[in-house]
Amino acid sequence: MLSGFLALAFLGLFLEATYRLLAVALLWLAPILAALAAMQVTLERHPTDPGQVFWAFIIGALGVRFLIGCLAYAAGVRTR
Repeated sequence: MLSGFLALAFLGLFLEATYRLLAVALLWLAPILAALAAMQVTLERHPTDPGQVFWAFIIGALGVRFLIGCLAYAAGVRTR
C-alpha cells in the first residue's frame, strides 16, 4: 500500500516538473525561436539591410512574448 502511494507521489512530482519545464519553454524559448525565424525571413528578402533584420528580430520576439502573455492572462495563469 505504501509503495503505491510513493509511486503516485513520484508520478505527481514528475508531472509537476514536466509542467514547469514546458511553461519555461513556452515563455522563453518560443519568442527566441520566432525572432530567429523572422530574422531568417528578413535576411532572405533584404540581404543588404541589417536595420530591417534587427527590427524583425526585436518585433518578432516581443510580439510573440506579448501574445503568450495575453494567452496566459486569458487562461488565468500568473507569469510573474
